[in-house]
Amino acid sequence: MQYIVNDKGKNTAVIVPIKEWDELQRIKKKLQIFDNLDNALQEVKDVKAGKRTEGRSLEDFLNEN
Repeated sequence: MQYIVNDKGKNTAVIVPIKEWDELQRIKKKLQIFDNLDNALQEVKDVKAGKRTEGRSLEDFLNEN
């Protein structure tokens, strides 16, 4: 990784090698999937507890994002 600094020495940008960038994007995608699953489980719990009248279908969850 390379840091770009201004004339005062403050970091203003970062250059990330493409391999690292690709790995970060892969991890980000996995985290989004886990977040969506967590939201889906909470929705199911809310429906069971009567906090929601109905939930979304599995197809709706899968097509999200």
